[in-house]
Amino acid sequence: MFLAAGLAPLLQVACTGQPDPSPLADYASRLARTPNGSPHPLRRFVPPPYPDADDRRVPRADVRVGLGDFQDLKACGLRSLVAERNSALGKLEGDGLRLVYEHALITGLTRCLRRLEESGKDPALAASLREVLEAKRLDTGPMIWNATIGSREFAALYRVSAPALDPVRAEPAPDKALRGLAEMVSRYGQEDASISRDVLIGYFEDLERSGHGGRLAKSLGRATGELAVASQALATISCPSSTETDLKAARERFEGGDVAQWLAALSAAGSRWQRALDRLLAAQSVAPPEGFMDYYQQLMNPANDKGIWPAFLAAYGQHRNAWSEFSARCTSRED
Repeated sequence: MFLAAGLAPLLQVACTGQPDPSPLADYASRLARTPNGSPHPLRRFVPPPYPDADDRRVPRADVRVGLGDFQDLKACGLRSLVAERNSALGKLEGDGLRLVYEHALITGLTRCLRRLEESGKDPALAASLREVLEAKRLDTGPMIWNATIGSREFAALYRVSAPALDPVRAEPAPDKALRGLAEMVSRYGQEDASISRDVLIGYFEDLERSGHGGRLAKSLGRATGELAVASQALATISCPSSTETDLKAARERFEGGDVAQWLAALSAAGSRWQRALDRLLAAQSVAPPEGFMDYYQQLMNPANDKGIWPAFLAAYGQHRNAWSEFSARCTSRED
């Protein structure tokens, strides 16, 4: 699993500066301290960092509108749009907002070209617009990737400095913003669709502020390790008497208490996030860079059994089995 892979620094529980919202560390430690239990040190999982810009971005073609074409864009009502984007302030805008500009430009050029072709006027301008449109369409895949998954806003979403996620605490649902972003991407270039700058900014603010990707990864990785320690402890505990209160309390916590509620909430949060993330990934039309794919295999790929989400689900299931095997072993001894 992730803890054994050496993907990130591992720190002792007592050495962390951030309180852990999970009851799993206490639960696993108590099981390990049960008489005849096998003590295993709990580790503090820290996810690997999101890839640097050079490793997560896709190279783009340099598609420029020439000076003559720029002047001609007045006929299309797009000259102010291009001028705004090329201004000093426009160049300072975040990666994600590129999506708004490119959508407005490509749909505007498409409408303008259609009017020119239907009227038969200015065939030279029509040919020039057709050339720009073709180049823009070829650049659509890299542009959308860099404006979403390759953006600095997305890197902030997966920052590792944020505290671990507490899934039982009510917070705005960042997976909703992720689904909204995927929907915008799927509508890109459609003339009857609009991409709202304010809505897009809201999505990115929700995602960036939450740090949800990194926080969820941290909670899942730590829960995987804590469940593994708890399962190892159960496997080594000798069968107790019917008055063994510590084990009874531990089982009640796992089957219906605070541990059960926390694990159910974490599972639901992970499932929602994975579905939303898969939707955004499915909306892409370009091969991701190799540096990103390495990260994807570790944290995002649900088909990789060593990835963080499948590893957590496996550890969760294995701990259920550990309790079942413990009960069967001790029941057979009593008989």
